[in-house]
Amino acid sequence: MKNIIKKNYRQLLVFVLITGTLLLYGCIKSSGSTEQQPQSGQKTRQKVKSAQESTTIGTLKAGKSEKNKGTAGDNVQEQKLTTIDAETAFKLIESNKNNSNFIIIDVRTPDEYAEGHIENSRLINYYSGDFKNRLDKLDKNKEYFIYCRSGSRSGRTLQIMKELKFKQVYNLGGGIISWQSSRLPLVK
Repeated sequence: MKNIIKKNYRQLLVFVLITGTLLLYGCIKSSGSTEQQPQSGQKTRQKVKSAQESTTIGTLKAGKSEKNKGTAGDNVQEQKLTTIDAETAFKLIESNKNNSNFIIIDVRTPDEYAEGHIENSRLINYYSGDFKNRLDKLDKNKEYFIYCRSGSRSGRTLQIMKELKFKQVYNLGGGIISWQSSRLPLVK
């Protein structure tokens, strides 16, 4: 009788271990990608991927933009959040040189900024305690171009700016590293 109980116990233990492992694998595999289903009254669907995968905010993928419409009465606000490559970014900056409504924001640290930055960029340190508050004080109707070292911090900043309802934001995919790889100018 004891042997039968031990055998069944072992089979149950193996079953629990296998099931737990499969569940854990499924959770880990899907943790980078979540979908939020619309709640009643909502007509939007978001898909968010981890920063390790291609930069994705909502349905935003590198080189494409997301248009996000929200309604407040009759007032409709549209957001355009776009990740672009270094060459496209350079052209965008050049075409907006005299545009006071186009703002370049470097979200790196002051030391990184001092090593070299894109001309006319403003430093807002991602790691500062008041980072989100400083972003929130900016005019949300202006156009912004954001960048960091590799695209990670600026990708997270893009998400914050989306939450803060910025109208138009361009993010440098690959950050200043991709800018330098394309041999584009920096100032010190």
